[in-house]
Amino acid sequence: MKLLTILCLCSIFLLYCTDQRRSNDTCQTKWRYLELKEPLKGELIFYKQPTIKCGYFSTASVALVNVNNGKTIRVLSLCNSRTETRESQSDFVAKKLVLVKPKRVPDFRIDIVPADPLSCSDIETYFGIIQSP
Repeated sequence: MKLLTILCLCSIFLLYCTDQRRSNDTCQTKWRYLELKEPLKGELIFYKQPTIKCGYFSTASVALVNVNNGKTIRVLSLCNSRTETRESQSDFVAKKLVLVKPKRVPDFRIDIVPADPLSCSDIETYFGIIQSP
């Protein structure tokens, strides 16, 4: 009986995770990728690194930044871009002022990007590096 209960709970958990991943993937396919022309300063709203280390899969951290004109943008930082800064995820907290340095949109698919609270919102998405100003 205990084993059956554990199996049922695991099945429900896996179905939930699959549904969440599918929903996030669907939203990410609708993102608008633009080229950032110059560095921007703004207030960090959200920041999350992928749970999988860079290597076999292409990964990116995701940040939501409220820029000077009151607009919220999404910034993706490729896993190998993090080597240009010494800051870690714990250095990026909400309400912190950050500098977004432009990076080109890659010509390959990013396999893993964490979900953000605005994943299904139609906001501009850029590639860049998030740093302290």
